[in-house]
Amino acid sequence: MNLIGHKIQWEFLKKSAERGRIPHALLFSGPSQIGKKRVAVEFIKLLNCEEREEEKRPCGICPNCSRIEKGIFPDLKIIQSKGKEIQISQIREARNYLSLKPFQGKIKALIIDEAERMNEEAQSAFLKILEEPRGETLLILVTENSERLFPTIISRCELIRFSLISQKEIISYLLKEGVSFAQAREICYFSGGRPGLAIEFLRNPEKLKFWKRSIEKIITLINSPLQIRFEYAKVLSGESQNLREVLENWLRFFREVLIKKITQKKIEEKVLRDYPVERLIKNIKLLEEIYLLVSKTNVNPRLALEVLLMEM
Repeated sequence: MNLIGHKIQWEFLKKSAERGRIPHALLFSGPSQIGKKRVAVEFIKLLNCEEREEEKRPCGICPNCSRIEKGIFPDLKIIQSKGKEIQISQIREARNYLSLKPFQGKIKALIIDEAERMNEEAQSAFLKILEEPRGETLLILVTENSERLFPTIISRCELIRFSLISQKEIISYLLKEGVSFAQAREICYFSGGRPGLAIEFLRNPEKLKFWKRSIEKIITLINSPLQIRFEYAKVLSGESQNLREVLENWLRFFREVLIKKITQKKIEEKVLRDYPVERLIKNIKLLEEIYLLVSKTNVNPRLALEVLLMEM
């Protein structure tokens, strides 16, 4: 098993399995790319592992563990959004899947990734599934924004909160992967406590370079005329694949600057040394709002960026 962090959450899940007290529905809530979905998949492995010795589960090598890892296990279904929404047709399909008895495993498992993307119709349909629990099924909702789910859905799930991972744990993992200490520190800094993002940087160094350039760009834009800011908004809004990542990176960066200001630590970027704390807080809130709108709705990205860059 290759989990980075989340020891408390994993022990809770493992003990629930050992005692035979697995909740019908689990809600994994926490920031993106911290390993919530990975924990969910490992838990499904644990429940279906063919290893006889309990302490060795999940073994990762038995046929069931291997099929789950490859995404070809007949008793695990993972739902992800089509576009920006999870649609009611996907939930109806899941309901039909759950009506069948387990084929190879001990339970029928359903993971809904980014569950907050379920539209209202989809949430209403899923609520019916929750209200009619079946003995051999397990539902796991994975979300970074549980507030967007119906309160009635949340109340019917066992909530497990996940947090950002410590730098020490991420650096330790990277060092085991053969990365130099200097590289590990850099990757760790830009991943901001998200092991999923750290692994992406490890596998794709060009992505790390892109993130570094996006920080250099926002620092330059702070003192730039509005025309230049709007020109950049036009360019970035046309790069839908990169837009969310840039906003996420800016959000992490400004939070880091805010912490340094509050704790009176040295700020390397000269342009931000006299940047008012009140303005930082306002920008962070605006960034959070725009990041959410761009990620989850059909908001005009160029207009949203122009509003953001005017306030920087």
